[in-house]
Amino acid sequence: EDMEGISNYFKTPHKVNIKHLADAFGIKYYFCNDSGSLQKQIEIFFGAPGPSVLEIKTDSKVNTRIYRAYFRKLKH
Repeated sequence: EDMEGISNYFKTPHKVNIKHLADAFGIKYYFCNDSGSLQKQIEIFFGAPGPSVLEIKTDSKVNTRIYRAYFRKLKH
């Protein structure tokens, strides 16, 4: 599906390495890219003292399908 229109609201493309950025500021960094690691990382993230960053990498095409289905249900 085409991302045009919806990507302005839900997509944040950038070339920044978030881990390197967090390391530069002494901030804890957590990463996940699937539902299994998400659950584990969320528990660690919310239990960690001090500032931290949780980067969640997702597939933009899958996201688009999910958002569109969600918004269709809201209309009905």
